[in-house]
Amino acid sequence: MFRRTGSKFVGLQVTTSLMAILAATPAFAQAAGDDEGYGNAIIVTAQKREQSINDVGMAITALSGEALKNQQISSLEDIATTVPGLSFTTSASNAPVFTLRGVGFYDVTIGASPTVSVYVDQVSLPFSILTGQANFDVERVEVLKGPQGTLFGQNSTGGAINFVAAKPTSSFTAGGDLTYGRFSTFEANAYLSGPLSDTLKARVAGRIIKGDDWQRGYYANDLTNGSREVYTGRALFDFEPTDTVKFELALNAWNDRSDPIVPQVFGFQPQVDPDNLPASLSDYPVSPEDARAADYTPSHKPYSNNRFYQASLRGDIELGGGLTLTSLTSYLDFKLRQTQGGDGVAPRILDVYNQRGNVTSFSQELRISNDTSGLFRFTIGGNYDRSTADEISELDFSDNSSNEFFGILTGEYTTQQSMRTIAAFGDAEYDIADHLTAKAGIRYTNARRKYYTCYYDQGVDGAYPTGDFFNSLSSIFNPGLGPYEPGACFVLDNITSDGDPADYLGGPFSDTLKEDNVSWRAGLDFKPQQGTLIYANVAKGYKAGSYPAVSAAVQSEYLPVVQESVMAFEIGTKLTLFDKKAQLSAAAFYYDYKNKQLRTKIIDPVFGIVDALVNIPKSRSEGVELELSLWPVRGLSINGAFIYLDSKVKEYVGINAGGVEDDFAGALVPFSPKYQASVSADYDFPVSDRVDAFLGGSLKYRSKANSVVGFSEPTYEIPNYALIDLRAGIHSSDDTWRFQIWGKNITNKYYWTNVVASYETLTRYPGMPATYGATISYRY
Repeated sequence: MFRRTGSKFVGLQVTTSLMAILAATPAFAQAAGDDEGYGNAIIVTAQKREQSINDVGMAITALSGEALKNQQISSLEDIATTVPGLSFTTSASNAPVFTLRGVGFYDVTIGASPTVSVYVDQVSLPFSILTGQANFDVERVEVLKGPQGTLFGQNSTGGAINFVAAKPTSSFTAGGDLTYGRFSTFEANAYLSGPLSDTLKARVAGRIIKGDDWQRGYYANDLTNGSREVYTGRALFDFEPTDTVKFELALNAWNDRSDPIVPQVFGFQPQVDPDNLPASLSDYPVSPEDARAADYTPSHKPYSNNRFYQASLRGDIELGGGLTLTSLTSYLDFKLRQTQGGDGVAPRILDVYNQRGNVTSFSQELRISNDTSGLFRFTIGGNYDRSTADEISELDFSDNSSNEFFGILTGEYTTQQSMRTIAAFGDAEYDIADHLTAKAGIRYTNARRKYYTCYYDQGVDGAYPTGDFFNSLSSIFNPGLGPYEPGACFVLDNITSDGDPADYLGGPFSDTLKEDNVSWRAGLDFKPQQGTLIYANVAKGYKAGSYPAVSAAVQSEYLPVVQESVMAFEIGTKLTLFDKKAQLSAAAFYYDYKNKQLRTKIIDPVFGIVDALVNIPKSRSEGVELELSLWPVRGLSINGAFIYLDSKVKEYVGINAGGVEDDFAGALVPFSPKYQASVSADYDFPVSDRVDAFLGGSLKYRSKANSVVGFSEPTYEIPNYALIDLRAGIHSSDDTWRFQIWGKNITNKYYWTNVVASYETLTRYPGMPATYGATISYRY
């Protein structure tokens, strides 16, 4: 896209010229938002203060709580299909993975720090596994694109998603909704809000979701999977003892007992014997192209019982002189209990079952900001975060070729991680002229991650066949090591964190990763007239290093990836057009990466071709993004979005999916479709003095992508797909009650969001088939 000629990027020149032409057109000088039923600019807190989205000089997509409800956007995947440039998939540990503008981090450990950080009311959810129920009783969702860190609590190279919870109200209100849909899915939401005294307000909200199995066995016909059972609750308390002091206490909890999705097997890859599959798979059929078809090992039925608790406290104290001190304190506790149907077949090729995990996290932020009415606006502060993430997974590969050839039956690995982060940051804006604002920010981060892992033989009836096998191999690979003790950790070597050999076999691997960095941003906002904003930004961002959660034959596979960095350039514009009846946002960006963290392939001496975390020395992403909102007549809103993205590796030599060393220069970055587009339209019109009707629909399109780094390898390809949603209903003129019927993926399009190699099976994670239902809501 950005072909290099005499200047750095032709694409940026073209976009700059277009913005200048638009900005010079007098007819485009209106601001969005009025009281006549047309567009209303969403208020966002992207810079930790309330501003119209049209006044913030960065790329932001915001979805109001009303739009989320009307379009039945309830899951994280729904949000991703609506936001241009944002992709979603599910990892093998049932954790959501976001990729934004080609920037993502896919790993299966629950302690993986994401590239797209997630917050609820500016309070960080530090790991992706914690975010599954964040979209609950929200006022809006803000998606900030590009490196973050100078203001938000986590460094991130891709962006940030901030869920803003619906707040307590000054007068009593109550409401709720009931939904019944396909697969006997029932959902109930309810809230109560209002004052408890002159100085205290509260809001309590709850949600229950229950549904039957939607997946079914195709070879093992009696298998079913996919039931949903979720309980979510939130209590918010706003306390204002004086005009200058305010506290906000939030208590959040959820329990998810839903079945993890079972992937579908579509192919096989022999590991030990390249010409032959194990007997358990020699006649096994692949899954039909039906989202509902899925097999798993009957004795290891997928299930989950995951629970989350969090308490956070925000305090705002006016210090005088226009200064405000803000404190954000949070503590959370998460427990994971689940079994995954990871290999997509009934035989035990690679069953990861009885997964247990625990996450705790404490964070504290203090910041001081000044009055935003002056020429100079600033925020300075610091963060402290301390988290732990421990997990244990039992593995059963009794039916794969390792068992037939080596006699390996089962294994169990445990991982313990402890993370500590200290940061100081500052951010400022200065109006250097009537229409020109300079902005800058800087952040210093010091991070430490301790890691311990052990992969060991559980034993079968007092025997330790896996450990004995590794012991026999060690006499060949490392004859000076040994002997193996039953039940101890096993690998073919034993190195310390600095790479020096130890004098015994099968020790646990432990290491500490210490890193620091300075991230920053700078930019200019130009507002030549009301309703016109042109901005230019440059930013340097970082994401902390990470350790894998893997079962390995050699300890070098446990070594960490170091922190990645990105230099990001972006220019953009936000224009209010045609007498407040249109809003256009356009941006062009270029990201230059170093040490990008990706999950790719290596050759394990025992298990063959396996996944591993690596640093890609150089890569880049570039693209153009457009968002257009139209309100041509009263009651009709049309929203469209488009992104062109070219995300490629510039320098990396490694192992491809076929187990062969390859030069990946020019290869595609995973989960980065070249084109994404969406359009939605909603029309609300009166049918009587007291009742209105509405109609709406959405079309969302994504071009093909890869799930692994490579040159559009067909095996790991995620084909292009388009999804169509429709909705219609009636509501009272004052919106006290509403009845809606809806359908999602109404054409029953078969598509998938991820492709994973599970030792000797190749599997796909299917998207949901057609769903439909009805929702009735009431608010007082």
